[in-house]
Amino acid sequence: TDCLSGAVDIGMFSRELTDAEKAKGVWWIALCKDAVIPTMNAKNSYAKALQVRGVKRDEFRGIFVDHTIDTWDDLVMVSGKTAKKINVYTRADAAGAADAWASFFKARQENLKGVGVSGDPGVAEAVKKDINGIGYNNTLFVYDVKTGKKLPGIEVVPIDVNGNGTIDPDENFYDNLRIFLKAVNDGKYPSPPARNLYFLSKGKPQKKEVIDFFKWVLNEGQQFVNVAGYVPLPKGILAEQVKKIK
Repeated sequence: TDCLSGAVDIGMFSRELTDAEKAKGVWWIALCKDAVIPTMNAKNSYAKALQVRGVKRDEFRGIFVDHTIDTWDDLVMVSGKTAKKINVYTRADAAGAADAWASFFKARQENLKGVGVSGDPGVAEAVKKDINGIGYNNTLFVYDVKTGKKLPGIEVVPIDVNGNGTIDPDENFYDNLRIFLKAVNDGKYPSPPARNLYFLSKGKPQKKEVIDFFKWVLNEGQQFVNVAGYVPLPKGILAEQVKKIK
C-alpha cells in the first residue's frame, strides 16, 4: 500500500503477489528465500511423540482452520496423560508469514482461527508461555542465527511431508538452523510454507540509488543471505531478477 501510494520507494514483501496487486502496477524482484515453521512449547508433554510421528498437512488444517482437531490426544495418545486442549495462536496483523502458513493447507490468513497476537515476537512469546500452545513463526524466531540452535522455550512441530504417519530420515531436518536451511534449499521442506522474499516498488524503479541498491542486493549482497539466516535463490532465478532491472 505504501509503495502504490508513493509514500516509499521500496517495500519488503513476504508472500506471493495477487493478480489484483500486479494489475495496480506493483513491480518486484525476489532476493532470497525464507520459511514459516509450525511451533509448540518445548515442555509440551506430547513433544517427544510428535518428533517421531509428525503432523500431516490435513491435520494442521484441522487445527488451524476446521477445528476438527482440538486436543493433543487427537494427534497422538500419550500413556497416562489426560487429553490436553490445543491452544492455537495466530497473527492478528496482516502478515506474509500467516498467508504462507495458511497456503500450505490451501487456506488464507483470514481462515486461520485462534488467539490473535501481533507480530512474530508475539506468536513466539505466546507459545513459550503456554505449554499447550501451537503457532507458527518465521525461521529467525525459531532458531538463533548465531548459534544455529532452537531458541529457548520453543520447539518445532515436524511436518509429515509424505503423510505416512512418521517422520522419515529425509523429513528429520529440524535439529539446527544449518540443517533446516539446507532442507529448504533442497526442496525437502515444502513450499509453501517456505517462500521467496521480495522487494517492491511502484512501477519499474527510475531512481539511480534504488537501481544501484537492487543490483548490489542481487550480486555482492548475496554473500550475506546465509549468515543472516535465509536461503539464497538459485543462480538462474537471480539472473532473471537482474534482467528485470536492466
